[in-house]
Amino acid sequence: MSERFFPREHHFMQLALREAEHALEHGGVPIGAVVVHAGEVVASAHNERELRQDPTAHAEILALREAAELAPSLGAEDRAARWRTEAGRIQQAMLSHPDRALVRDGRLIKRRNVTGVVADDTAGFPGSAPDVPLKTERAHRLVPDASMALPIALGIVPARSDLARRTLDDLEGLWNTRWSDGGHDRYHTSGQPDQPGPWPFATAFILRAEHDAGNFERSRRALDWLNTCQGGRAGLWFEEIPSTRTQSPFSGLIPWTSGEMALFVVRHYLGVNFEHGALAIRPALYPGSPPVQADLRFRKGRLRLRVNGSGPVNSARVNGKRVKPGKDGILRLPADFGGGTVLIETKDGG
Repeated sequence: MSERFFPREHHFMQLALREAEHALEHGGVPIGAVVVHAGEVVASAHNERELRQDPTAHAEILALREAAELAPSLGAEDRAARWRTEAGRIQQAMLSHPDRALVRDGRLIKRRNVTGVVADDTAGFPGSAPDVPLKTERAHRLVPDASMALPIALGIVPARSDLARRTLDDLEGLWNTRWSDGGHDRYHTSGQPDQPGPWPFATAFILRAEHDAGNFERSRRALDWLNTCQGGRAGLWFEEIPSTRTQSPFSGLIPWTSGEMALFVVRHYLGVNFEHGALAIRPALYPGSPPVQADLRFRKGRLRLRVNGSGPVNSARVNGKRVKPGKDGILRLPADFGGGTVLIETKDGG
């Protein structure tokens, strides 16, 4: 490294270290990354695995993807493909590396130790009270964990793949673990450092993944439970678990599940997503659903979406003009679409 460039590169390293410090603020491993183009930082990120409860939210992948999305506005279109390729290469290593992949026996896992051994024992982790499972039981499992659904819900792992199917089958073990009225635990109940019981935000993680996988029966079951459990309709992370006597019998925190439900409705049920900055729509209504409509804020205007029923997209009209969906059933709107009315006719719609 030449002396001429060292001060600037030292500055970039300091920025990466600052990002790493941000990871510590929410209990993450202190890793930060910055992407530099033409001598300027165009993207930065830190490890958000614990914050997002997503095994794949590593700093390098997040920073490279952010940089690739910003590339056109930075005049760096020629770099976007390479940045996406590098993000994909790191992601592929996370899914298929022989010693460090977050996959075991064809199923996603939450984490590995620094030695590469799968972390599936929470022994040594302090419990919050003397009568919680982590203190009273001999075995303390970590897997399955509801966060294993997030790579599927976020599209990192194809929802119809064998990897997704096996992972979701494992996560079924979190439903009605030690109760009978529904809901998923956040991870194996024996490893709980506090109350055992159903968690709405964990159920919402799994709901999103099950829906994309086409497991509509499980998806609807989770949605019905969220609609009827205490606090569920308000979007609360809400518990009322009397089995742990030393702790408060209930608690509520609004943002977690309310954000998850908004994501489910818009991204998974209505199927409104982005591909490289342009809208891509593929609704996934429950079989037999009646027509639905939504009015969403979009850029400086509104997106008024109407879907006439369930099933694959047959045809569509965008602001009165007929638009054909792709062979994959996705309706892709022009990059300059600024708002208006989208009418979608489906195979099973009335």
